[in-house]
Amino acid sequence: MAVARVTVRLSEETPLRVDWLRSGLTGELLAFLEVGEYEVGVYGPPAAMRRFGWEAVVAAEQADRFGGEQGSTALTDGESGEFPWS
Repeated sequence: MAVARVTVRLSEETPLRVDWLRSGLTGELLAFLEVGEYEVGVYGPPAAMRRFGWEAVVAAEQADRFGGEQGSTALTDGESGEFPWS
């Protein structure tokens, strides 16, 4: 399975649409989350999607908790600590 590196900036108004589908190859039931106006889709088995959702909640809680501190520079320009798209 291929995995891509995609970064998406969300706002409180970003549309989110949930759905489900069944794999035509395996018959496996998959959960599906559409982010934005058909910009990004995330799908996987229900357990994987629950883990994804939980990690999103943890990331939001950490941002709230440590908002005044310097965050990870992995997503910043490395010098100013700002996101390059800000």
